[in-house]
Amino acid sequence: MAQLAAPVVAAELGWMSMGVVDTIMVGHVSPAAMGAVRGVKDRDKKEAAEGAAAAALAAYAAGLPAFVLIKVLAPAFFARHDTATPVKVAVMAMALNLGLTLILMQFLAHVGIALATTAAGWLNALMLLALLIRRRHFAFDLRARRNLPRVGAAALGMGVVLAGLRMALAPMLAGPSVLQVAALIGLVGAGLAVFAVLGLGLGIADWRDLWGRLRR
Repeated sequence: MAQLAAPVVAAELGWMSMGVVDTIMVGHVSPAAMGAVRGVKDRDKKEAAEGAAAAALAAYAAGLPAFVLIKVLAPAFFARHDTATPVKVAVMAMALNLGLTLILMQFLAHVGIALATTAAGWLNALMLLALLIRRRHFAFDLRARRNLPRVGAAALGMGVVLAGLRMALAPMLAGPSVLQVAALIGLVGAGLAVFAVLGLGLGIADWRDLWGRLRR
């Protein structure tokens, strides 16, 4: 049991170490460099901090699907008592993260650090997926092949609606904190509602089935 668990623990510690590396690297990025990346001259430190956080979060957000995929795909190896492969892939991803961090932070400051982590996450996820497909341990069933394009269309539609709402709510998002929170809640709620409507309309799920699941 210990022999099986050790590589899994090592992989998790490796991903945690990537966060530590990112934190250390961010500490070496000056506020001036952050402002230069944004392309604007902030009038105070608060605006600079908010802009820096927003840019980094946007870069990290692009990697969230990859991090979720890693959590989904890695157990397929563990279930077959193959704990070494995910660790090897994670090591390669960590090496890429470190290399890209050292390069990109020279040009994109804190955003480069976030992009490096995102790129490493996608490398890890895609390599795991490719290995599973090559070993014939992963395949999309008929339902998945039918629904995945529809999910993509629903997500795209939600993105278009949210982009329009964001422009419409721009005055609120630039106003006092109370209005900013209200606008954010409205955007989140609108996104959920639009995706749900599109999902039902495109046949991704049936409302009777969803209602039955909610009542359980």
